[in-house]
Amino acid sequence: MGARSPVPSSGEPEVTHRTSVGAILGTVLIPLPVAGSLVGACAGACIGAWTIELAAGRGIRRSVKPALAAGAGRLVGTLGKFIIGVAIWIVIAVAAFYP
Repeated sequence: MGARSPVPSSGEPEVTHRTSVGAILGTVLIPLPVAGSLVGACAGACIGAWTIELAAGRGIRRSVKPALAAGAGRLVGTLGKFIIGVAIWIVIAVAAFYP
C-alpha cells in the first residue's frame, strides 16, 4: 500500500459521497424525474471538488474553475452514457424485429 495524499482526489470516497448526496437532494428538491437527479449530481460534484480544492490550500478564485469543470464533466459523462444507452436500445429493438 502506498502513502495516501492528505487531500483526496476526485475518485476518493469523500468526493463521490458529495456527488451522491447532491443527486439525492436534487431528486427531492427538483421534482422532475431525471432532471433533478442530474442537476443534483452535477452540483454535488461541483461542490465536492470545490471543497477539496479549498482544503488543498488554493484560494476561492483558483478553486472555482476546477469545481465547474467537475460539474460539467459529470454532466457530459452522464449525457454520453444516456446517448450510448439509447443507441444500444435501438439496435436491440431493431434486431429483435428484423428477420
